[in-house]
Amino acid sequence: MLALAAPRNRPARLGALASRYARLPIARARSDAEAYAAALIDAAGRTVPELNVRIAGHRADLSWRNARHIVELDGPDFHQFPDHDLAIQRRWECAGWTVDRLPTGDVYDRPGRLLALVP
Repeated sequence: MLALAAPRNRPARLGALASRYARLPIARARSDAEAYAAALIDAAGRTVPELNVRIAGHRADLSWRNARHIVELDGPDFHQFPDHDLAIQRRWECAGWTVDRLPTGDVYDRPGRLLALVP
């Protein structure tokens, strides 16, 4: 029987991953797409957004306070009422924020579209 030894650098790799993810706001994510978006943005070396903070009375999926920019990830589970979503968007825009919308599928299938929206 062949015994396989664990790679010696596994603890170092796990420690690096734990450090990387510990600084991401993943605990605030309300969907897998939001958590994955934060990880993708971080991996690209870009400024990681805040997740689900209240802006003008409503939670924004991804936001960059200094740039006053919001990216809403539109998925079937969380955006079932487009008219309501657009009313919230108008409220953010009236408060001086720029809002972009992206289908959640693009986070996984076309990450370049997400990264293009990062200020």
